[in-house]
Amino acid sequence: MDEMNPDPTLFIFLFILLILASLYVFLVIRYISGWNRVNPFEERGPVDPPFISVIIPFRNERTNLPDLIQALSQQQYPPDKTEFLFINDHSTYDSGEIIRKKVKDDFRFRLFTNEGTGKKAALLTGTSQAKGRMILQTDADTLPAIDWIGTMVTFLLHENAGFVAGP
Repeated sequence: MDEMNPDPTLFIFLFILLILASLYVFLVIRYISGWNRVNPFEERGPVDPPFISVIIPFRNERTNLPDLIQALSQQQYPPDKTEFLFINDHSTYDSGEIIRKKVKDDFRFRLFTNEGTGKKAALLTGTSQAKGRMILQTDADTLPAIDWIGTMVTFLLHENAGFVAGP
């Protein structure tokens, strides 16, 4: 091949690369402009906060329960409007005992034994015992933020949502 006529495959490759890079830049710009159009969620406290039941199924979560109990105890939601239902899914060690001690100290914490087996049955057990107008669920290995309940309730009430999921 002589120097005056370079290989056409190089031009084809560079042309395809230029098209792909242009498409990528176009998509990035579209995503950024889309995110900029989204209205940020403004947390507004409910006028009369509803009673909330929080269901926490657990099995062998001895190491996680103390931190979870602490995080739930510190929720910035009216204490007289919350209950925390811990559903023991047949733990093989003292996870239930950790909750039993807390139940004595705080009226909001209640302990139940799963009537079936598995998380689905534990959630059904918790739902059947819940007194709240709204039910939230979290896992025993999760640490909810201090405003978790208030944020979820606010979004449910003010956005007419039927279901909310998130951290």
